[in-house]
Amino acid sequence: MLRLLYPILLPFLSLLLCSCASPWHTIGTGTSLQVDHDKVLLISPDTTFSCGFYPSGNGTNAFYFSIWFTHAADKTVVWTADPRFPVNGQRSRISLNHEGNLVLTDVNGSTAWESNTGWGRGTTVALLDTGNLVIKASTDKIIWQSFDSPTNTLLPSQRLTRENRLVSQSDYHVLYFDNDNVLRLLYNGPDITSIYWPSPDYNAVQNGRTRFNSTKIAVLDHEGNFLSSDGFRMVASDLGLGIQRRITIDYDGNFRMYSLNASNGNWDITGEAVQQMCYVHGLCGRNGICEYSPRRVSWSGPCWTRLSCISLGQVAGPTGWSCDCWAELSCTLVEQPTGAACTLLSVV
Repeated sequence: MLRLLYPILLPFLSLLLCSCASPWHTIGTGTSLQVDHDKVLLISPDTTFSCGFYPSGNGTNAFYFSIWFTHAADKTVVWTADPRFPVNGQRSRISLNHEGNLVLTDVNGSTAWESNTGWGRGTTVALLDTGNLVIKASTDKIIWQSFDSPTNTLLPSQRLTRENRLVSQSDYHVLYFDNDNVLRLLYNGPDITSIYWPSPDYNAVQNGRTRFNSTKIAVLDHEGNFLSSDGFRMVASDLGLGIQRRITIDYDGNFRMYSLNASNGNWDITGEAVQQMCYVHGLCGRNGICEYSPRRVSWSGPCWTRLSCISLGQVAGPTGWSCDCWAELSCTLVEQPTGAACTLLSVV
C-alpha cells in the first residue's frame, strides 16, 4: 500500500520539507521556494555545493538562481540560470510545477527562466556531488542538467563541447570551439570581434593544436588535468586527487584553473591560459596601451597581474571604455581630457 501511495505523497512531502526552511538533496513536483523566506533550495549530499538564491551584490535587492561552492570563503558561483537578468529580492520564487517544469518567477509573476521540461508528476530535481543540477523523470532518466549549459565555469567531469561555451561576467570574452575544431578565446566587444588565444599570428599546428579532430570536447578531470580534443592541455601545479577544482573564464578575459585551499576557503590559481595579460583584447579599452608587469595583485579579483593602461582617447571615467583594465583602478587625468593613467590600486 505504501508503495502505491509514495508517488502521490512525494510532491506533498517535498513541499512540507521545503517549507521548513532547510535545504534538501531532492525535491518533487509542487515544491517551491520564495526568495524572502529562504535562500537555499538544495544542497549536494556531501555538502560541497548549494543551490538557490544568490545575491547579485552592489547593494541591490536582486538575486540569481545559482549553484555555488558551499565551503568557499566567497561562496563562489559555478552556474547561474540567467546571468543577464536577476530577480527581485521580494516574493520571487523557484518552483517545480506539476508539469515537471522548473520555473523561476519574478515578483510580478513573469517567468524569468525555465527548464522547459514537462514530464509531469514524478519529476524530481537533485543537486549532485559533482555540482550538476539535474531534473529526472519518474523513470529516473535525466531530462535536463545544468552541466549542458555552463555560464563562466567548468567543474570536473563537465564537458565543454561544440554545443556550449564559457562567457565571462563582462560578457565580452568567450571560450569556445571554432569551426576548425580549435579551442579559442574570443573578444566580442561592442565595436569589434577578434580572436586573441591561441595567437592569431600562427596557424593551429604552430600553436601546438590539431584541426583534424571533430569531437570538440574539453574536460577537467579530478586530478587537475584540463584536456582538449585539439591537443591543448593545462596541468594543475598541485596535480592530485582530493582537491576541489574549477576552470573559470574570468572578468579580465583569461581562463584559469583554481584549487580550493581547504584550510581557509580561498582559491589558488594552479594554471592559466594567457601568460601575458596584455595579449587579451579589449583589456584597456579603445586606443589603450597596456603595460605588463608579472606581479600578483593583493586581492582575489579578476586581474592577476599588474597592469597599467594609458588611454589615448577621450576620458570616460574609471568604469568607462577609455580607462578600464577590468579590475579596481586608480585613474588620474594626464592631459585633460585626452588621456588618463590607470594603475591597479594595490600590488604586493
